[in-house]
Order: sequence, then C-alpha cells, then structure tokens
Amino acid sequence: MDLSQGHHFYRRDVNGVRTHKVHVCRSGHWQIARMLRFRDLLRQDPDLCARYQALKLHLEATNQRGIGDYLALKAPFIDAALALGQG
Repeated sequence: MDLSQGHHFYRRDVNGVRTHKVHVCRSGHWQIARMLRFRDLLRQDPDLCARYQALKLHLEATNQRGIGDYLALKAPFIDAALALGQG
C-alpha cells in the first residue's frame, strides 16, 4: 500500500491477528527522519511509550475505516510529542 509517493506500508495478518507492520521509504524521504526522531523519543520516555501504546491499541480495536483514519487519528499525538521533544 502506498501511503505517499516513495512511502510504502506492508502488513501481515495471521488468523485475523496483525503480526507484522513494515514501512519502506525511498532513500531521503522526509518521513524517515520524522519516524526515527519519534522512535528515539519513545525509547527515552517510558510514559510517552505507554501512552502511545494505549492509543494504538485503542485505535486498532475501534477503527473501522482503514489505515487512513488510523494514521490521521494518531498523527496529533506524534506531532505533539515531536514538538515537545525538540524543545
């Protein structure tokens, strides 16, 4: 699935359970730096990590409209974390 030009997303479900999620970006894609910054913030802040996990589990359990809505609903959390993490 293409999320944007040069940003692809793959998933694998086994018996209705998601087992894999993989983002693949073309070299130099703007999302790479953003995803790595967010990953680093999650590694540094256990509370942030727990809140993000809870959000993702909630969205996975309640989302009925697909990946677009899922991404849109978690984006404000990620944007806020990145804004605070740069301060």
